[in-house]
This record gives sequence, C-alpha cells and structure tokens, in this order.
Amino acid sequence: DEGDETTKFQDAVVLLVLLGLMMHYLLKRDLSSLRHICYVGFFSIAVLCATMVYRAAEKNLSHSGLFRTNVKWVASSFADVLNALPIILLAFLCSFNIISVHCSLVDPTRGRVKEVIYKSVMFSFLLMCIFGVSGYLYSYDNTDGNILLCFDPKDPVIFLGRIGCGITTLFALPMNALPCREALLSLLAQISEARARRRATKEEQRRLLDKRRSENESVTCTPGANKSFHKSRTMPAESNVGADEENGYGTSGNVKKTSRKGTVDTARPGQTNGPALSETFIHRIATFGIVFACYVAAVLAPGVAIVWDIAGSSMAFLIQFIIPATCYIKLKLRTGKSSKHLVMAYLLMAFAVVMAALCTAQTAWRLATK
Repeated sequence: DEGDETTKFQDAVVLLVLLGLMMHYLLKRDLSSLRHICYVGFFSIAVLCATMVYRAAEKNLSHSGLFRTNVKWVASSFADVLNALPIILLAFLCSFNIISVHCSLVDPTRGRVKEVIYKSVMFSFLLMCIFGVSGYLYSYDNTDGNILLCFDPKDPVIFLGRIGCGITTLFALPMNALPCREALLSLLAQISEARARRRATKEEQRRLLDKRRSENESVTCTPGANKSFHKSRTMPAESNVGADEENGYGTSGNVKKTSRKGTVDTARPGQTNGPALSETFIHRIATFGIVFACYVAAVLAPGVAIVWDIAGSSMAFLIQFIIPATCYIKLKLRTGKSSKHLVMAYLLMAFAVVMAALCTAQTAWRLATK
C-alpha cells in the first residue's frame, strides 16, 4: 500500500510538471496557433497505432488457431453494447470545436467547412477502428479499458507507442481547454449581460416614474419654468449621450465612432487596441481554474475507464446528438416548413435521449455493484 501511494504521488508530480510545461499553449486564444502541435499529436498517435498493429499481427501469425477460437463477431448481451457504446462515441466527440475551427479557416465557406468535417471524421473513424481491432486481436476477451495495460511494459516497440500516446495526450490538452474556456467565459458574459439588462430595466422604470412625477409637478410651475421644462424635454438625445460619457456611464477608453467614411478609432493617447488588463487576467484565471479542476479529477480518478463510461454515457450523447438536434429543430420550426431532415432530427434526438438514459443507468449500476 505504501508503494502504491508513492507511485500515485510521483504520477501526480509528473503530471503537474507536464501541465506547467504546456501552460504556454494552454493560454492560446485560437486554434490556428495550435495547428502545429495538432500535427505532432496526430503523428504520435499514428506511431502508437502502428506498434499495436505490429504486435497484434505478430501474435496471431505465430499462433495459427488463436483468431479462429477466440474472435467474437457479435456481442454476447445488450449490456455489453451499452458498456462499449459510450467509449466509441467519445472517439468522435469533436463537435464542440466546430465553431473555433470555422473561425480559424482562411475562407470559411460552407463547402470548406463540410470538407473539413467529412475528412476529419473519416480519418478519426479509420484511426479509431484500427486501434480497436488491433487491440482486440491482441488480447481478445482479456482486453483492458486502457489497452496499453495489455502489453508488456518492457516491450521496446510498445514503449515507443507509449511515448507517442503521451505526446498526443499532452498536446490534446490545449485543443480541449480552448473551447472549454470559451464556453465558460461566454456563459459568464451572458449571465453578466442578463443581470445588467435587469438592472437597466429597473433603472428605466425608476426614470419613468421620476419623469411622470416631474410632469405632474410641472402643472404648478410658473410660465417661465414651464418653458424651460418643455425645452429640456425636447433636447436632442445626443446631449444625454455626451453627459453619460462625461459621467462615466457611456463607453470609455477606446471608442470607435462610425461615420459615412468608415470607422474611426478614437483611442486616447497612450492606449493600445489589444486586450485590456482585466480581460487578460480573467483569461488566465479561467485557464488556471479549468486546468486545476481537471488535474484534481485526474489525480483522484480510480481509472480512465470510469471517466470514459461516465462522460460517454451522459456528456457525449448530450453534446454530439441532443443539443445539435434540438438547435436544428428550433431553427427549422421558425421557418414553418417541414422536411425529411426535420424528421431525422426528431428521430436522432429521441434515440439519443433513450440511449443516454440507458447507458447512464447501466454505468451507475455497474459502478454501484463493484
């Protein structure tokens, strides 16, 4: 037990050091700046895939009857399907990156976006399919949730693949942290905007009441006062805007005024157009918070298979099928036109909801009985 605790502590320290080394990339604001590490990550995972294929082929060719006696073409029960489906879905969980990918394209036309989606899904399917088949053909019924545990740790070929897997996982952190941070900051901005809108509504109601009170009091005013009162009511709106800006209620700092000739930047001397200090601080705090939460979860998690089961049975269905289908249905219903795509969206959402409930229940039952 003491040796296991020492190993876990060492793993936690190594993971913390690796996160520190990747912090420069974790703070990047767009996917275009991460495209080079994406290439390195894909090449590294391809190396691991090649090593697994080599060992699986070597083992089956050296034992002629191994494939024929151990291969399983169909799942033995529906529970096995529910256990495997969430992990398979996680292999294609990339829809949360589509907005960032669209913004990073040089010419983000509909055709180019479809081409990127089709090719990325095709390459992911081929790679994951080779991974699954080669891993299963090496261990068959003894296949572990972490396929690397099925191989000898001292195997030099698999050790090369482990290095590739580590590099891929390491470089995948910024690719996953970026959309997570964008979603978090967007949610906080929407909450802040909603609160400001409610405060503005209350302020408008207060001003309206003050205005009505002033109108009622103006009946008892002198003629000269009435003239000045009506004159103040008919003042142009621009004067109020200027007063607000002078009092600090309007836009301060870098202001862009739009004219017929275009947009004119009226930044004050000594100010820059880059991100403000508070924005940079919020950006870094959000990044550190996400990374720290993931680090604690990774250290405390008993195994990666449990994470895959929980995330795949709930979040994968939600992100990949339920939310996109719901958004598509909502947009289509606004047009008032029905089509076969709308029917397919309803069927997809219904299938995803049912399967998410079944897979989540299966995962919860399996974890409770362990």
